[in-house]
Amino acid sequence: MHFVIPDYYIIRNCGWFAFRPCQDTIGSRLDNGVGVGLQESGMQVEYSEHIPSKGLVCVVTVKQSSPENYTAQFLSLATATVIPAYTTREYVLSYQIILDFKDIKEYQYNITEKALSSLFMWLLAPVVPFMNDVAIGVWHPGPLSPVVREATKRFWQDAHRDGIF
Repeated sequence: MHFVIPDYYIIRNCGWFAFRPCQDTIGSRLDNGVGVGLQESGMQVEYSEHIPSKGLVCVVTVKQSSPENYTAQFLSLATATVIPAYTTREYVLSYQIILDFKDIKEYQYNITEKALSSLFMWLLAPVVPFMNDVAIGVWHPGPLSPVVREATKRFWQDAHRDGIF
């Protein structure tokens, strides 16, 4: 089975003054989360940049389902970011199963990412790695790899139960 993550191949200009090309954070997080989730489920992963004309393919995409809520960040802005800003983003993670260019089934999972940002984030940094769905900083959009990993495990169980694998 081939896995295609279209966002993985997006290259953006980043760094100081956007002179350096780098990979899109959403695609990198999807690749990491899907890869680890499938390996933990016991499946050998084969990635492809394009959808092959023959065989079983799974296309993994993510879309933000609701706009970010900035009202929770007003207190942080009023205190010059001394009090951490907290935001929640909701996404829909889709796994589309295709056999020889024909859609077989699509699995969709709603996932949530929480993010913290503050002037003193280094104080909270030791705590965050123990929480799977909390990121430091609100500047990098896209779901976190551990959240994608858990959704991928659910996808694997659901697809296996439906007889696809």
